[in-house]
Amino acid sequence: MFVDNLTPEGLLTLLFCVGWYNLPPRSIRIREIVLLRGDIMETFEHKVILIFFTALGIMIGSVLIGSLAAVLVKEPSLGVMLKLARDMKIWAIAAAIGGTFSTFEVFESGLFNGEIRAVAKQIFYIVSALAGTQAGYYLILALCGGSSE
Repeated sequence: MFVDNLTPEGLLTLLFCVGWYNLPPRSIRIREIVLLRGDIMETFEHKVILIFFTALGIMIGSVLIGSLAAVLVKEPSLGVMLKLARDMKIWAIAAAIGGTFSTFEVFESGLFNGEIRAVAKQIFYIVSALAGTQAGYYLILALCGGSSE
């Protein structure tokens, strides 16, 4: 599929890497060809994992940096951390999936054009972002040693 559409630059890169690593051409898979060309290959699984950890990182990073601001203005940092963790959930989800507009576009095209697979992928992306956000929230709760109240 991809080999049929290989550009001359991609073919030269492939031939160079086959010669450089002394690999027989049959041992290179399509995924490796894409990576050799320098393109980022985003499979469904990769994107789900990336979204999960992006949401987790947004939660942890924003709460920790926000607590530093609380220290600077002499407020209780643990209380600010818990408040920020509650407030940042929806923003971490939106940022992790790349904004909400593209998600709504995919939902629209999926529902009205019959692309159910695209809608299912978006649902998995949203669930992955929710899971990353919730994991970050629970890590912050464990770090603060408090309850969600």
